[in-house]
Amino acid sequence: MGKDVYSQEIGHRIITNEYLPESIRKWADAEKKFLRDNVEQDTTLLDVGCGHGRHIQLLKSACRKLIGIDHNDSMLERAVTELDIRNNDHISLLLADATALPFIDSIFDTIICISNTLGNIYGNSQIKALEEMKRTIKKNRQVIVSLYSENAVSAQKDLYKNVGLKVEKVDSDFVYTNLGFKSERFTRRKIHNLFSLAGYTSIDIKELTDISYIVTAN
Repeated sequence: MGKDVYSQEIGHRIITNEYLPESIRKWADAEKKFLRDNVEQDTTLLDVGCGHGRHIQLLKSACRKLIGIDHNDSMLERAVTELDIRNNDHISLLLADATALPFIDSIFDTIICISNTLGNIYGNSQIKALEEMKRTIKKNRQVIVSLYSENAVSAQKDLYKNVGLKVEKVDSDFVYTNLGFKSERFTRRKIHNLFSLAGYTSIDIKELTDISYIVTAN
């Protein structure tokens, strides 16, 4: 595993290995294995919420073209350095909004949205982000999303505690922190309903670890 496994900035803290509860470390490893096993060779791939590019790093030798988008400038700046994109001309990084992807229809072979990135997009914007992924994926190709499961409360609370945030509230869907950051958990039913509302007709939901689901859909 590389130095960083959690490509997210929380409260201006970059989340690195030493902050991670063991359950999230296992999730990160399981994501990596799933992507290695399921992303086909020589594909054009979009990473929605790429962070500092750890999944692009993982897949760069397998893919013909990789594009990462994120809404966080500082994470993209780190990605530029860590991915050494000057010497990897098949990698592009863009500051962009997941709910308004700056791409034409049906352009990608694979789209990934990993490590509960979708769970950090709130309300109707989740459906819009999924609609945008569906719009830009080629017919019969896979959108891959990983999410916290309903069993992840302790892992979420431990993570926030480890980075110095105070958990102020926990309800059936979210953990809320003192800085206003919140992250969502999902049941199979909620995942299926969300993807269905976004227009997906093939939705496969598997337990990835005891705190996470992996979804492949088109």
